[in-house]
Amino acid sequence: MRLVSVVSRKTHGRAGTFDINLPQTPRPGIECRSGDYAIVFTFASNVSIQGARVTSGAGRVKNYRVTGNQVLVNLTRVDNAQTVIVTLAGVNDGINTSDVQATMGVLIGDVTADGIVNSTDVSEVQSQLHQPVTASNFRDDVKPDGVIKNDDVNTVRSRSGTGL
Repeated sequence: MRLVSVVSRKTHGRAGTFDINLPQTPRPGIECRSGDYAIVFTFASNVSIQGARVTSGAGRVKNYRVTGNQVLVNLTRVDNAQTVIVTLAGVNDGINTSDVQATMGVLIGDVTADGIVNSTDVSEVQSQLHQPVTASNFRDDVKPDGVIKNDDVNTVRSRSGTGL
């Protein structure tokens, strides 16, 4: 079986749903938004799985759903400033069966995805205040509600100095 992509997906109110790519090499993608997380695994062909679990890091699988070639894993109680590994057990594409893992860095407020929350992130969010949430600025909506506002700036500012 071939894993095509892994993303972290969140809905930003009426602005829509936006994905953060979670490449597995050389460095995992960084999720900068707060709240619960939805990890979407996309395979080259339809699959079935035996289960899903967090195998590294603090967090829990709330539930999962398989739809054709996609597996949606909903996570809850995920701590900030950590790397989480989610493992799909017994992924079967009708020919092969194996476990498949995805890694996600969680660093709330790291809108620049450089591994540290600092003044650059604060400035980035401030520059987008009151702008519509789009595909080019959705990372700045760190409290994903569809509006980039002072609450987002304050969240980033309060996390300044944290890193992965």
